[in-house]
Amino acid sequence: MDWQTVDSTNIRRIAHDADTDTLHVEFQNGRTYRHADVPQAEFDRLMAADSHGAHYNRYIRGRYQAELV
Repeated sequence: MDWQTVDSTNIRRIAHDADTDTLHVEFQNGRTYRHADVPQAEFDRLMAADSHGAHYNRYIRGRYQAELV
């Protein structure tokens, strides 16, 4: 799993573990959330989005089980 730094005012970096379909999102405030059962295709859409924060809020937050780590 490799972390990818993104150009976002809200999100610092993102990683996805394809073996477990786990999405990791680290925010600018230092908090990191781990989301379960996020398919590779959803990660790809997040990384391709014009706004990572807007995509995260619209399509991931509240839709996939999350845990603060």
